[in-house]
Parts: sequence; structure tokens; C-alpha cells
Amino acid sequence: MLPVQKNENSDPFTQEISYKGHVEVYKIPADTGIPEKVADKDNLLVTNGKTYIRTQIGSGSASASSSAKYISLSNDATAPDVSWVDIPTEITANGLGRAAATYAANGTGAWNMTYTWTATGAQSAQLTGLSSGGTPSDNTLFAALQFASVTLATNDQLRVIWSVSVS
Repeated sequence: MLPVQKNENSDPFTQEISYKGHVEVYKIPADTGIPEKVADKDNLLVTNGKTYIRTQIGSGSASASSSAKYISLSNDATAPDVSWVDIPTEITANGLGRAAATYAANGTGAWNMTYTWTATGAQSAQLTGLSSGGTPSDNTLFAALQFASVTLATNDQLRVIWSVSVS
């Protein structure tokens, strides 16, 4: 059970939920197979993601059925913004298109979503998004993260791990 958190404008029975999202990105060069950490930082929960959480937990509607399990990439240099509904200029080529991640429970109120791409051609990336829809430009972005640009050659891999927790 979550602890009761009070403020002067709330009743004593209100519980507040906190979100924590963290992303790790690894480049795995084909020639060495040794993962190189590219990013290890907290992500931005966009307004669309907050609405998604509300719908999933509170509405009971038919739209509350798809999980935020799709990871996408972009080479756009724009910093994430809370108003985004998709990441800009999503990559759909070179084997780096949006993909369904593998889910793993990671303790009470915590889980990971992981996917590893293998590049089929040269490609750079510096932005990742977690969405509830499997199609680019579908307005289902949950959260986003910008990381240092990484350039992949054919057969290099890129692994993204989204760690999410609520408390």
C-alpha cells in the first residue's frame, strides 16, 4: 500500500503516485560483441504518457488495454518535450524500426522493457521513445529520452532498457 501523502489542499485519504523512469542504452559493436554504455539517465514522462496512465488505471474503458511496450529510435537532435505525442523523425530503416520490447517484472511496482536491434545498414541514433502503439506516428508516446549520438555500422547492435517504477 502506498503511504498517504498530505498537502494542505488534499483530503487525508488521497494517495499520490510517483513515477520514475530510467533508460540505459548500449551499443554492441559487431566486431567485439562487448556492450558499450551510451546512456544511463532518467527519461521524460510526456503529458500524453500521464493521460495514458490515467486511462489505464482509472477509466475502465476499452482503450485501457494496450501496454506501453514499443520502443522506437530517432536521430533527431531535439530535446524531449512534454507536449510530444511521438518522437520526431522516427527511424524505420536499417533494421532499427519500432519494436515490441520484452517485459520483465523488477520488484513491487517496477518493471523493465528491453529491446536489442541489429543494424542492417549504417545508422545513427540519439533519441528513444516508449509508446503503447506499434506504428510510427500513432500519437501513443509515453516517455522519451535523448542520449549522446551513437553511430552503428552493419551488424552492430543497440540495446535499450527502459526501467519504470511507481511508488
